[in-house]
Amino acid sequence: MITSHPNILITGASNGIGLALTKYFLQHTQFTVIAVARSMQTSMQNIQPDYQHRVIPLTLDLNHPESITIIRDSIAQLGKLQYLINNAGVIYPQSIEKTTDEELRIQFETNLISPYRMIRELIPFLTSPSHIVNITSMGGVQGSVKFPGLSAYSASKGALNILTECLAMELYDRNIKVNALALGAVQTAMLEKTFPGYHTDVTTTEMASYIAHFVIEGYHLCNGKIFPISTSTP
Repeated sequence: MITSHPNILITGASNGIGLALTKYFLQHTQFTVIAVARSMQTSMQNIQPDYQHRVIPLTLDLNHPESITIIRDSIAQLGKLQYLINNAGVIYPQSIEKTTDEELRIQFETNLISPYRMIRELIPFLTSPSHIVNITSMGGVQGSVKFPGLSAYSASKGALNILTECLAMELYDRNIKVNALALGAVQTAMLEKTFPGYHTDVTTTEMASYIAHFVIEGYHLCNGKIFPISTSTP
């Protein structure tokens, strides 16, 4: 099933911003979307039937290295990959004293190591040009306001920001652009988990539209940049 239209892979696609991005690309482009998440069945029921032939849902735990084989096989059937959005993330909001080694490991595995592995293994499938966008956090931006209980999460996202800068240079000669969007508060389940009762006017649909435009057009003007996207603190 080699496709003539661009193909995009989105991780963390089962809810929040990831699901909103999946719906946006299906509704506003002719892209084929590879949607990856730990649980996809319920989310895909919300995709309109007219678009379901352009979405490939993959139920995978990206913390398991063998999942990349399934992803590579799916891309191979399509031909090539033009865009990659590393959106999947996990957070355990609690103090350093209460954060276990396992919780620390999972946050770095999901937020940093999995995107690293994804990029490394998918380089042979990326077109020239192509664009990788890492979704990070304002908490991982040097000099931004920090909050108690988010040390592991913010550190992992900060590392992803640095990885973005490094890979932009390393992949420059391949015409693969790498940028990061450091998001502030968006009304998601993760925000409610992290800041119970806090409300923001920024919706997942609004943020997905912004990210999508940046993914398609932003790489023409920038590479190796970390852009803070926030209207509030948090």
